[in-house]
Amino acid sequence: MKNIIIRVNHIHETYEIISAETALDEIIFNDGASDPVICSSVFDGFLKFESSVGDITYEVFRGNYACQSEEVKKRIDTLDVCGYIDLGKI
Repeated sequence: MKNIIIRVNHIHETYEIISAETALDEIIFNDGASDPVICSSVFDGFLKFESSVGDITYEVFRGNYACQSEEVKKRIDTLDVCGYIDLGKI
């Protein structure tokens, strides 16, 4: 199973499942911004990368994690309950 990456924008209260290539470009190149993307620790079953101001996070659910699909569904359900909008459905 492949890694699943969710980009969460906490300012606009949106989220989207994105490709590894897109996430890598945004994390490494950071759209030319001077604020670096920093790595946070493992949080509730996923690895979280976040911008230095914390407005955007990249939540990586590892493909070799036994309960990956359950953890992703649980995280998406939590985001939905909190009122976040799935950009993939727009």
